[in-house]
Amino acid sequence: MSRWEAWSFHILSVVLSATGILLFIMKYLMENHDPFQLVNHPWQVFTQDLHILAAPCLVLILGMMYGGHITEKLRNRTKSNRRTGILILVSFPLMVISGYLLQVFTNPTLSILAVAVHSASGAVFALTYLWHQWVTFRLWLRRRRRREIRSLAA
Repeated sequence: MSRWEAWSFHILSVVLSATGILLFIMKYLMENHDPFQLVNHPWQVFTQDLHILAAPCLVLILGMMYGGHITEKLRNRTKSNRRTGILILVSFPLMVISGYLLQVFTNPTLSILAVAVHSASGAVFALTYLWHQWVTFRLWLRRRRRREIRSLAA
């Protein structure tokens, strides 16, 4: 995986997670006191637009990463960071498919179901992604310490 792919995935994951949380708060936890206003917060439309425009970019980057980083790690069978990576791979398609269906469903029951699946899978993706990065950072520190110890012993 190239640095460009990694940083693109990091930035887009943060953008989508932040806008997803903000959208959820604005749409479902805020109350609108103006009966003539369609949104609960003035930034809701911008946040939703950013979320919807950034999502296909994340799908594209993950597709690019699949050919290198993901298949390499699946073939390698190393235990380090494997569980979080697989959990990201499971939650990602649910998040993407429910996000697209959320925009096209007109049936209220199906819309509520799509919101529930999208919110849950999005939360699982975001939390697992943070956990994945934390484990990666700890592994990097451990390798760095080993190198320092070897260089001191030599």
